[in-house]
Amino acid sequence: AGLSASTQPYVLFIDGDWIADAASVDELIRELSTRPAHAIVVPRFMDDLGNDHAGHNVRRFPTSKALAAEFLMLHKMFVSDAVSKYRMLDFDHVTDRDIDHSCGAFILARREALVSVGGYDESFEGAWFEDIDLAQRLRRRGWLSRYCSSAVALHIGRETQRHFFIEHCYDAYY
Repeated sequence: AGLSASTQPYVLFIDGDWIADAASVDELIRELSTRPAHAIVVPRFMDDLGNDHAGHNVRRFPTSKALAAEFLMLHKMFVSDAVSKYRMLDFDHVTDRDIDHSCGAFILARREALVSVGGYDESFEGAWFEDIDLAQRLRRRGWLSRYCSSAVALHIGRETQRHFFIEHCYDAYY
């Protein structure tokens, strides 16, 4: 609904438990304005203690092996290279780079790109996977996604997940 009502070249999607200052949003706008092949740019995600959301905000496209290990929480009992690769746990979070997909909790997107693929698929219920789906559809159309370390978004709670089972297991899950 919001995308169809927008007229500006960029659309900012923010879950209710995230904040960023104007300088960070300006940095995201600069990043997209200088990279015409990019559809999405995501800031560095941090918690209220200053910790990076490693394994959360930027990821590679998942493999079936990574998803199975993650959903069965096998990565909590055994080292899983598949999950480590999927979650980009080898990534330093201080380097700007192209990424497969970002968590949709806080992204700036090019409206033209979103319109070209029909935006988010609203048939997804709850959270998760709508951001992967969007990134894959954008990639098939030639659009890229980018991580911008100089922009920061702060996660101030877990309100988005409050009504989901995983909220009760969040710390164990991540």
